[in-house]
Amino acid sequence: MERLISLVKILRRGEKRLLRHLYSAITNGEDPLRLELFNLVESGKVKSDEAALIALGKNHSTSAYSHLKNRLREDILNVLLLQESPKRIAQANRAATFECRKKLAQAYVLISRGAFQEGIEVLKFAQTIAERYELVAEIALMNQLVREAVHLVKDVKQLHKINNDINLNLQKWNDIVHAEELALVMTVPSLFKEAYGKESGINLKLIEELELLYRKSDSARIGLWYYLAYIEYSTSNSMYAEAIDAGKKFVILVENNPSIHSKNDVAGSNQMLGTAYLNIRDYANSVIHFTTSDKNFPVAGNNRLMNLELLYRAYLGLGNFEKALETVSLALNHPRIKAKQATLPRWFFLQSCVQFVCGDIDGAYRNLNRDTYLTKQRDDWNVQFRLLEIMIMIEKKDEEWIDFRIQTLRKFFARNRKLLTPRVKASLDILSAILRKGLEFEGLGKNTESLLRQSLDESEGYEWNAEGAEVIRLDHWVQSKRKKQRKV
Repeated sequence: MERLISLVKILRRGEKRLLRHLYSAITNGEDPLRLELFNLVESGKVKSDEAALIALGKNHSTSAYSHLKNRLREDILNVLLLQESPKRIAQANRAATFECRKKLAQAYVLISRGAFQEGIEVLKFAQTIAERYELVAEIALMNQLVREAVHLVKDVKQLHKINNDINLNLQKWNDIVHAEELALVMTVPSLFKEAYGKESGINLKLIEELELLYRKSDSARIGLWYYLAYIEYSTSNSMYAEAIDAGKKFVILVENNPSIHSKNDVAGSNQMLGTAYLNIRDYANSVIHFTTSDKNFPVAGNNRLMNLELLYRAYLGLGNFEKALETVSLALNHPRIKAKQATLPRWFFLQSCVQFVCGDIDGAYRNLNRDTYLTKQRDDWNVQFRLLEIMIMIEKKDEEWIDFRIQTLRKFFARNRKLLTPRVKASLDILSAILRKGLEFEGLGKNTESLLRQSLDESEGYEWNAEGAEVIRLDHWVQSKRKKQRKV
């Protein structure tokens, strides 16, 4: 009964009307029984097979009732297929797949009943769709249908062509299926641990295998999986030039090939390219691509919310603080902002960061303390929250609290030593030196100046992550303060 109830729930109003219309023409005693059972389920009056049997009020055997239920289920499935329209499917390539398979089924019925010419016309229409959207399996099935009705084949040359096309499309389909398997191995490695062992996850060996399949088949569908894996691999290994080169090709492929073109794929490819630009500090180009992603991701979706953070970082790096604040406002009004516990507190932190660089110190302090969730975690966001808090207190010249916060942070690192990276330790030492100097930023001492220089130069171990929790670079802040003090 649960399966039948779930089926009835997904029916649209028009589909329910059609089903009732079909049952209005009584052909045998079972039709009104199917309608009666459907009405009972649709109204929610029955929740179990036992209740349905009682409500029907007939002396049905369990076997007869089971047949009745199965026939109703088949009728519902037929109505779903009959009524479903590709116009209701958002992605053009998925709509094309549905339409092509529907036409293939129609042609099969026509040819089996002897309406050969009409069946061929339907197949020609389906083949046009299949070729445009790279539906190679469907093309092979169409050719097989024609080959089965051998009297439709005009001569032996046509037969050879049909045989050859079937073989070529099956080979290409095999490549696509294998490429999809490799993509799953890399994106969901836990499912393939036993089969692939250490080779699971995104790695160069699997990427090279994907590339070979892509070059061999020239399939855009394989190209989609190849570029996704290669760009992610390149970005995670700081190969940003390679990621940008591949990202440009990926964007063009998605934009121009109907078989993989969709708003989500346009958004995703631009986001990957924008991320690569962000990591080389090319903020202007990253804004262009993150903006394209923002326009194509579903407005209320989680992907858009994550993209807004990247767009915010790009605007902040570009120095366009007005746009950065606008992006914060968009995020804070996003319907999924509270879906995860950490998301809203992070956005309060991001809002505080842009207010800090704008000179709105009081606003930055207020928003930083709107939520204490980040301070309860043991991660980089906690660390950067505390560092920003100390920077704000230095701007407010609150020396007593600065000393207290620095000592509290040192105790935190004593319990969480893994978070004390060379760059973070340098930041803490620089803040301590500024406090010792009476909140002056010049002449912080030889060792401290060396740490500041290594942070600015991003020496090994002191690298700054454009996607990380250190949104405001403390080293840049110190340099900007020095410039202001020198002017004074």
